[in-house]
Amino acid sequence: MLAELIGSERTGEPLLMACAITEPEAGTDVEDPDLLARARITSHARRVPGGFRLSATKRFISNGSVARWITILMPTDPRRPAETWTCFLLDTRSEGFAVARVEHKMGQRACPAAELTLDEVFVPDERIIGREGDGAAATMIVLACSRPPVAAIATGIARGAYERVLGWLEEDHAARGLLERQHVQLALAGMEEEIHLARQLYMDAATELDHRALGGVMSHPSVRALGHVPGSIRRRAPVRGWLHSDRARDATVALLHRTTSERAVTRSLALSSMAKAHGGDVAMRVTGAALELVGLRAGPVRAELEKLWRDAKLTQIYEGTNQLNRSEVYRGLCRGEAIGCLPPLRRVQLDCEGGRP
Repeated sequence: MLAELIGSERTGEPLLMACAITEPEAGTDVEDPDLLARARITSHARRVPGGFRLSATKRFISNGSVARWITILMPTDPRRPAETWTCFLLDTRSEGFAVARVEHKMGQRACPAAELTLDEVFVPDERIIGREGDGAAATMIVLACSRPPVAAIATGIARGAYERVLGWLEEDHAARGLLERQHVQLALAGMEEEIHLARQLYMDAATELDHRALGGVMSHPSVRALGHVPGSIRRRAPVRGWLHSDRARDATVALLHRTTSERAVTRSLALSSMAKAHGGDVAMRVTGAALELVGLRAGPVRAELEKLWRDAKLTQIYEGTNQLNRSEVYRGLCRGEAIGCLPPLRRVQLDCEGGRP
């Protein structure tokens, strides 16, 4: 699948992916291991020979309507969602998969958000990402990786608003004299300050992730060696079979435990969460302040600022609401906790019928 994605980029027609976590009755609470145990989960992966049958409704999935492949998370035992939360790689051409609707969004409309339905969609065992039951820990690592980019998006929106209002003040006749007013100068200085600090936060978070949390994993000799194995060899059946085996998955988990720690990943998650929450708030404040400065006289610039304001709101919501993100900041930085961010070392055989490990 990764070879297919890379090859599509070289042809100029890239394939898109999506990640489906949110459900109609479970949003923020499926992005935290403690909340997941009490979440109102309606999805279910049922064990069948050779794989699983997935039944679910997933809502507000970015790129869900245009993705070729989707990583989708759900429990294999609905009675124990936290312990059996599992990540599957879904082929959107599979029978039983459908896009129920595409949301009519106010902002960020270039990226569609869709409601997806799965009716007994078959996913083979080889398309389980990691191991059965490791999905909650994997979600924490994914969020540590994905929240700094959201912070960067938010910072970019704020910067776009600042540059537009500054350009309008400097060049438009309708703004003549406004730059000489002290309250306008202070407002611009405040925007510049907030943008600078938001940028520093997401750069700090990305550096922490790359060098302290996952740096040891990515620089490990065995991982680097895999990158030098020719694709023709990796695609051979015996090699593919080993890569998808329980032994290989267990070895991957063992490598994670040798090269990083739950405390390191928790701290990285907290910094990423701080950057995301602060960046989203900065985007809303800067776009709002820019609109106040230009008033109703700015013509096309006003329309651009209004669009940026609508785009900014979503950065406070996706990848976990800002309230959840600040909860992660409290746990990871104020309390110094170590959240369960790594899959357990010992493989647990799950008895989905009996509901007991």
